[in-house]
Amino acid sequence: MKNVLITGGTVFASRYAAEYYVKKGYHVFVLNRNSKAQSEGVTLIEADRH
Repeated sequence: MKNVLITGGTVFASRYAAEYYVKKGYHVFVLNRNSKAQSEGVTLIEADRH
């Protein structure tokens, strides 16, 4: 299984990209502050870039 890392992952294009790759069978990691609901099937890496 291939891995994908997406920064953001909860709004606009990054959310759609995360969901697209999950549907294609990728192991998807999203890097964000965890302030919004995550898409189903992603693995959260919680961080604040500041």
